[in-house]
Amino acid sequence: MLSSFFGMGTPVEIDVKLAKFEGRKSATVKDRSGGTYKCPVFMDGEDVKGQVIINLNKGKKLDHLGIRVELVGMIENLYDKN
Repeated sequence: MLSSFFGMGTPVEIDVKLAKFEGRKSATVKDRSGGTYKCPVFMDGEDVKGQVIINLNKGKKLDHLGIRVELVGMIENLYDKN
């Protein structure tokens, strides 16, 4: 749930659900504050699919110019040394 992204008292709740998320390999990542969290691992060439669900609080409206979802991550090159 990303409702805190817009700050307290926001008129909207945003939920991003990735398909085939269960059972996927994950990596532990550190954030800027030093905390850690688990992130799903996607391999080169894999499709990433899912849904973005937007719920407005009753009687509220949200002006926007479109909705854009970006995946941010790390790329690691692994190779064997012979």
